[in-house]
Amino acid sequence: MADDETEAKASKTTYINIPEAVGVFDTLEAQQAAFYDLRSVGFHHSDISLLGSQEALEEKLGKAY
Repeated sequence: MADDETEAKASKTTYINIPEAVGVFDTLEAQQAAFYDLRSVGFHHSDISLLGSQEALEEKLGKAY
């Protein structure tokens, strides 16, 4: 009985179909160009995230982020 219960729990998988892309940019200009390109093809600004350490962001982007 315990095996059936374990199998039932294991078979309940949630799949969320959300496209995701990751980019690495060396300059503020390259990052901004990618942002504007994504916006121009229909991505909402709240669907775009910028990830990095505070130090890395300040080094690459200054206080712009």
